[in-house]
Amino acid sequence: MADENIYVNPQVPDDGKADGKSVAGLILGILAIPACCCYGIPGIILAFIALILSLKGRKAKRCGLATAAVVISVIALILSIVYTIYFVWFLGNNITAEDWERIKNGDVEGFLNDFMERLEAQMPQSGN
Repeated sequence: MADENIYVNPQVPDDGKADGKSVAGLILGILAIPACCCYGIPGIILAFIALILSLKGRKAKRCGLATAAVVISVIALILSIVYTIYFVWFLGNNITAEDWERIKNGDVEGFLNDFMERLEAQMPQSGN
C-alpha cells in the first residue's frame, strides 16, 4: 500500500489557463485578418500589436493558445503587407500625373468619377 504513489510526476501540472496577453494577441490577430482588406494599413497595425502581445504572452507562459496567437499574427501581418504592396502597385499603375494634379487642386470628386469610369471601361463585358 505504501508503493501506490511511486510514479508521481515531479513537475507542477499546468493549470490550463492562458496568459491575458496571449488571449489579447489572438483576438487582435484574428481581427487583423479582415482588417488587411482596408488598404492593408489597419491590418499591419493590428497584426504588429497582436504579434508583440502574443510573444510576450508566450514568454510568460508557454501554452498552445500563445503559439496559435503568434501564428495567426504572423499570417495576418504577411497578408496585410502583401495587400498594401498590391494596393500601392495598383494605384501606381492606374493613376496618372494629371490625376495627382487634380487631387492636389481639390477636385477629388471629379477625379474619383473619372477613375471609376476608366476602371469600368477596363473590366470585361459579360455577354448577356
